[in-house]
Amino acid sequence: MSLLSAIWRADNEEELLGRIAAWLRDETGCSEVDLYLYGPGGLNFRPGTHLNEGLSRSRSSELRHLSEQAAGTRQPVEGFCRDVPCRVLPLCGPEEMLGVVVLVYDERPVGEPSAHPADEAYRALHMFRSAADSSSSASRLSALTEVSQTISNSPYLEEILQLLVHMTAQRFGYRVVTVRLLDAKRQALVLRATQASHKAYQNKRAIRLGESIAGRVLTTGEPVIVTDVQNDPDYVGHDLAEQQ
Repeated sequence: MSLLSAIWRADNEEELLGRIAAWLRDETGCSEVDLYLYGPGGLNFRPGTHLNEGLSRSRSSELRHLSEQAAGTRQPVEGFCRDVPCRVLPLCGPEEMLGVVVLVYDERPVGEPSAHPADEAYRALHMFRSAADSSSSASRLSALTEVSQTISNSPYLEEILQLLVHMTAQRFGYRVVTVRLLDAKRQALVLRATQASHKAYQNKRAIRLGESIAGRVLTTGEPVIVTDVQNDPDYVGHDLAEQQ
């Protein structure tokens, strides 16, 4: 399962971190996950999957060396904490270091540690923070562009499209956002994602090329801004627009 759907389902960063920690535990087969993110004073503990938060905080000092090593080398590090095997993975991208993930195991894991789970976690957290930074239209556009660019590189197309419509609606304040993709055989735009709650809206029919506003945009390749779709004769679905 991809972490992308967790981005738009999370109401805040703490909730997202909880989802990330649970995903990492399931993905890696470890018993516990601790998260440490950079903030004031360096790496700061953020609650993960461990029910005993006090224990997680107390062992953070013992993990500092491993955490700093993983952050400094940007490579996974293996070690022990209180005689318990663990792996520390960096949460980093090309130009930034967000923190580290600590995977705690009941038994020493077999094989070399992989950075892939942490890469997925980094991308989810980075995209969430980018989308949350809505102080300017430029930052919003940058966040949406980044989401769009992942579509061609991810096997989770449906989740990315849902992420795109929910993020756009939340950050821009739109009532309804939809994504239609071209069905080349039918030569029609098929609805693939929407955050509209109305069932009829979720089941809107395909739009032929040149039909309605969306069909015209695809044919001409030019963007169109409509101030009121209910008064636009080319728009398909005036009744649903009024209900929304």
